[in-house]
Amino acid sequence: MVVSAVAFLILLYVLYVRLDLGLEGVCIATGLMYLVRFVCSSILICMNSDLPKHDDVYLFSTETCTNVMPLLKKSLSSAAYGVWGAWSTNILVLSATYLGTAGAAAYTIMVSIIELVDNNTASICQGSQIVAAKSIGQRKTRLALQYYTLGFIYAMASAVAQIGILWVFCEQILDFYEAKEETNVIVRQNWLIFHIYVLVNAVQLMSNSFVRAAGKQYEGSFLTLAG
Repeated sequence: MVVSAVAFLILLYVLYVRLDLGLEGVCIATGLMYLVRFVCSSILICMNSDLPKHDDVYLFSTETCTNVMPLLKKSLSSAAYGVWGAWSTNILVLSATYLGTAGAAAYTIMVSIIELVDNNTASICQGSQIVAAKSIGQRKTRLALQYYTLGFIYAMASAVAQIGILWVFCEQILDFYEAKEETNVIVRQNWLIFHIYVLVNAVQLMSNSFVRAAGKQYEGSFLTLAG
């Protein structure tokens, strides 16, 4: 992630600033960033000594064919579980366009802040998900629950700390965006609700990570749909 982020910044500077390619440069830099991430992930997998290598398992083998359906079922359940967040975001973006210029601008400001806040919390959840899934695979459910509890406490503490920063430096954050005053007024009116979202979001991100670690995406998708 760090390597791909650094690569993205370098590519963005070269393509957007130096070559003046505009939005096209941003798109190219984003695509190349994901390519760098893929290469780094592949190298790490090949260098990982914890992953055993089987000489009798090839791309086109009996095991490959028999494992397609279980993998497809798990992939579909994961997609069904994770699609609601993306859909809700798109619905909110569409709704924001009916709020007028100031409302849409305020929504854009708050979404950009959410992206920064979510990245910090998501990194904690991903780490907890990995160690919890490994413990579940080793049939150490009590250890997995301990990892979940520790990750939950850490995520909540991080969310509270971020809320404190957002509360104290509210005006400085708004000055950074250099928006019109009517836009800033809308942001201030929803600032408390935004803080509540940060806290609740930390809870749902950690809960989602443990659902994925336990392989219960299929059941979680029905609960999400019912909610």
